[in-house]
Amino acid sequence: YRHGGYSAYFDGNGDNIEFTSVASTGNVWTLEWWFYTPDVSQTYQSFFHGGEQVLLNNATFYIWNTLSHQTSVTANEWHHAAIVGTANDIYLYLDGTKSTNSLSANTFNFARITRTNSEAFEGYITDVRFLDGTSLYTTSFTPPTERLTAITNTKFLACHLPYFKDEGSANSTLTFNGNVEARPFSPFTHSGYQTSDHGGSYYFGGSSDKMSATFSSALGTGDWTFEYFFFF
Repeated sequence: YRHGGYSAYFDGNGDNIEFTSVASTGNVWTLEWWFYTPDVSQTYQSFFHGGEQVLLNNATFYIWNTLSHQTSVTANEWHHAAIVGTANDIYLYLDGTKSTNSLSANTFNFARITRTNSEAFEGYITDVRFLDGTSLYTTSFTPPTERLTAITNTKFLACHLPYFKDEGSANSTLTFNGNVEARPFSPFTHSGYQTSDHGGSYYFGGSSDKMSATFSSALGTGDWTFEYFFFF
């Protein structure tokens, strides 16, 4: 298991994930996910379907092709997206920025991650999380810096493991079309170990190995502290 986690890769040619419809029980809900696409020139790329339609139209993030976000999506870059339903309104969030416009409150449901037709999404999707009964974001925010987990009211959570499973309360059975893959790529991918960045340690073989040092001054008779990490 890699520390940065995994994503679902869709090649844009018939790949999608289907499941029994996941629906909110009222107007208060949150759907969020991360995505990465090499192409923002396509007229429609569907994120979610089988109920409500969430998509990219060229470089614009839409729900129902009615409410759009004012910030354009860029290719070959991870983006965090969220749709939040409150008691009064529905707002979009892109990379933490709240949309300037909204829709009237409504319920939400979906049963597919992308589509298999000409509106198929090409790229990576990870950390798809649906909360039923929580409006997680109400103002602009800093996108998550760690993997999403199953917090209170998590009904659906998928596309983040080296295998495919819904870790939400719905525990949906996932059905695959095409050749959807779990790949070791995510917005939380960190650089590998570098001595200059992460430091190092000394290894002692347990026989006659030792290390000595000369202090510039004696410890004296006052308070002092000596601390270290060890592993054996």
